[in-house]
Amino acid sequence: MNLSVARQLFDTLRSSGRIRIKPHAHRDHPERKFTVFEVYSLVVGKGHLKLNHVGNPAPDSFVWQCKDDLDRNCELAVVFDTDESGDLIVVISAFREVSRC
Repeated sequence: MNLSVARQLFDTLRSSGRIRIKPHAHRDHPERKFTVFEVYSLVVGKGHLKLNHVGNPAPDSFVWQCKDDLDRNCELAVVFDTDESGDLIVVISAFREVSRC
C-alpha cells in the first residue's frame, strides 16, 4: 500500500475508533511507560503517518509520529488488518526515549 492510500485509510479508521493495540506496544518495554489508554490516545491525536524505515521493519508497516503529553517524540509502528467488521489499525509497537533518572 502506498503512503497516500495508507494516510487516507488511517484517518478514516482512527476517526471511527477501529484501532487494536497489541500487548507488545505497552507491555514488553515497561521503561517506555506506555499504557493502553495512552497508546490509543496517541493514535487518535495529532501526528503524521510516514513510511517505516527502521532497519528491519514489519512487512507493510508505517510509523505514526506524534508527541505525548510531556512533548516527547513518540513513534508507533502500525499495520492495517481486517476482522469480521472490516479494516482496522493495529499498533504493533510504541517507542519513546525516556530519562534513565
